[in-house]
Amino acid sequence: MKKNHFDLVISDVNMPVMDGKEFYEHASSVVKDLNDSFLFHTGFLSDELERFCLDNHIGIIAKPCSVVQIKDIVSSKLQS
Repeated sequence: MKKNHFDLVISDVNMPVMDGKEFYEHASSVVKDLNDSFLFHTGFLSDELERFCLDNHIGIIAKPCSVVQIKDIVSSKLQS
């Protein structure tokens, strides 16, 4: 994240070593204004995660979803 620019980051929430929220918090400390360029992809949307995403203006892609749905969401995010 420090060395390369990314137009959009899509991250799972449940990952080993560092969960998605921890990854976002670390990445946003390195890259300013990351909020609008970050999406979570998750199969379990808890109230806590939903609140975190709302508070930080992070998009959510719910699993399962089709490639077309992902493409539409990504296209929308990149145009905003």
